[in-house]
Amino acid sequence: VALGAVGDGPVGGHDPERQAVDRTEVERVEEALKALPEKQRLAVSLRIHQDLSHREIGEVLGSSEGAARVNYHLGIKRLRELLT
Repeated sequence: VALGAVGDGPVGGHDPERQAVDRTEVERVEEALKALPEKQRLAVSLRIHQDLSHREIGEVLGSSEGAARVNYHLGIKRLRELLT
């Protein structure tokens, strides 16, 4: 499952089979996110869902921009491992 494949729009249009597959993929991504350490999970969520910069993520997490960047990239790497 490509992380970019999970969007915010309606799931799968009118094809019930596709909708079921899409829901399953969304559930897999959500479960994988829950498995991440908190700062990685928050960094990934803030970047993807709220389009925050690494600087802004650092402010939210109470860390530096560099630490936010590392947490984001480690989180994405772990998500890829969990989802493949």
